[in-house]
Amino acid sequence: MNAKVREAADYLAKKGRGGLEIFNKADSPFVWKDTYVFVFDCAAGITDLAHPVASTRNRWVATDKDAAGNVVGPKICMAAERPAGGWVE
Repeated sequence: MNAKVREAADYLAKKGRGGLEIFNKADSPFVWKDTYVFVFDCAAGITDLAHPVASTRNRWVATDKDAAGNVVGPKICMAAERPAGGWVE
């Protein structure tokens, strides 16, 4: 899974915001098995800027919760600020 995340980061580094659309598609190379890559815009405070499930796009980082109801959006953004990135379960 980590390799797919790095591949997605490399893809966005090359394509910029214009590359976001691929992450919205169910048949994207960034959707596999029972998981997928999604994109946050932490600076704007928006979660799931790009996500294969349209109904979950464009929520606020500060209130974004996981399936168990735990607020995880801010944790994800803090992990992303680290020089080598990070992981949030």
